[in-house]
Amino acid sequence: MPVLAKQDEAHSIRTMQAINDVIVNPLFVVFYMGTGVASIAIFVLSWLGDRNLFALLGALIYVFGVVILTMAYHVPRNNALDDVDAATEAGKAYWRVYQTEWTRWNHVRAIAGGIATVLFALALM
Repeated sequence: MPVLAKQDEAHSIRTMQAINDVIVNPLFVVFYMGTGVASIAIFVLSWLGDRNLFALLGALIYVFGVVILTMAYHVPRNNALDDVDAATEAGKAYWRVYQTEWTRWNHVRAIAGGIATVLFALALM
C-alpha cells in the first residue's frame, strides 16, 4: 500500500483491482479458508481436551482477527473498489478513503495473525 500511495490514484485503483482479481482463486481460497477451519478445529479439540489456553486464544484471535475481519471488512471494500471507475473523481475520492481505512485494518489483521501464530507455537511447547 505504501507503493500505491506514491502512484497516481487512477493507477493505484487499477493496480488494486488487478490484485483483487488475481488473489481470488481456488488455491488461495482453500488455504485461506483452510486456516480458518483448522483454527476452529483446534479450538474445539482443545476445549474438549486439555483446554490449552494458548491454543484456545490463538484460535479465537485468528478466526476473529483474520478470517472474520477479512470477510466482514476487507472483502466488501475490495468489492466496492472493483466497481469504481479509476478515471472519475468519484473513483479517486473512494480510493483515498479505501487506502487509509483498508490499510489501518490490514495492520490489525496482520497483528492478529502474528499473535495467533505465537500463541499456536506456545501451545505446541
